[in-house]
Amino acid sequence: MVRAKNVITKGESPVEQKSDEAPKIMTKPLPQILDDLEEYIRLVEEAVRQARAAAKESMEAAAQAKAAGEKAAADASAKAEAALPMALVKKVLSSWEFRLIILGVLCASIIGSIAISVGLSGLHP
Repeated sequence: MVRAKNVITKGESPVEQKSDEAPKIMTKPLPQILDDLEEYIRLVEEAVRQARAAAKESMEAAAQAKAAGEKAAADASAKAEAALPMALVKKVLSSWEFRLIILGVLCASIIGSIAISVGLSGLHP
């Protein structure tokens, strides 16, 4: 089947050009085109169903991950709160300043008790 096309060249009037190619739309019968379209629609609907199922599964997984993360955060927070006083006590007890203060208080109490004893013994001749 030979079809003519109008081709406009620069500065000239339309000229008919013959072509041996028929448009692709004319190569298949309409029922076959409609069947192909129905098949494509079915495939698209199936892909949409699968995408929705995957989205639902991912939402469920995200909710589970969120719950697990919140539980882990709560556990870590509780452990950190419990460890804070213990760490503070260890830090205070192991510091040199605390040891020096305890040593000073101990020495002052010994010296004070000796002073009281000497003072009391000086009262009785």
